Amino acid sequence: MAKFKIEAKKYDKAKKQMYGFLAGKTINASYISDWYNMLLSIAQEEKDIPVIRKISFGFIKNYFKANFYRISKSSFTPMEWETELQKFIIHYVQKGVNRYENSGTDLFV
Repeated sequence: MAKFKIEAKKYDKAKKQMYGFLAGKTINASYISDWYNMLLSIAQEEKDIPVIRKISFGFIKNYFKANFYRISKSSFTPMEWETELQKFIIHYVQKGVNRYENSGTDLFV
């Protein structure tokens, strides 16, 4: 149902429905990333920078994923990114270098 609302560009209704499902305790865990992917798509369409940053970081905070990293990075100005890059590096170093061995160089892409 939310997907049809997105296709019809009824973003407010789609977001309300998805956030409602995510707040529910009966949601199937395997669908959570799908809901957040749809919410991220809406945020990008609406150019909602705070939501883009929050959701894209949610996808990469535990495991580095280059596509979501690039989405997050693109939401910052070059000047903002200088500070944010340092935060990303500290975050991944604190999580353990072995888990993120490929992410170190990807942070500079």
